[in-house]
Amino acid sequence: MQFHKKKNAGIILTLTGSALFIGGVATFNHYDLFDDRAGVGVGMFISGFIVTSIGAVMWGTYASRIKKVRKILNNQNELSITLAPCILNNNGYQDIHPGLTLKLNF
Repeated sequence: MQFHKKKNAGIILTLTGSALFIGGVATFNHYDLFDDRAGVGVGMFISGFIVTSIGAVMWGTYASRIKKVRKILNNQNELSITLAPCILNNNGYQDIHPGLTLKLNF
């Protein structure tokens, strides 16, 4: 299914973004604030945060969609019959009659 591919992409983005985030913090803390290499650390930190955020949202969204689709597919072979009392109202004659509602799900 397409949802599995997008969920896996979300997992990969989350893990890659986490690595960029941690690497950016380590790089920024290792060098002086005015060193050129500290800018690389800041860039890694910001891009890691953005990629992790996007990946986490994708992972959660498509994991829940997979659960919904599986639930629908698992319940597809089920047959249920529901009987419920109801009131039939005929507005033309102002009559009210008791009735029964039959609902079939398959």
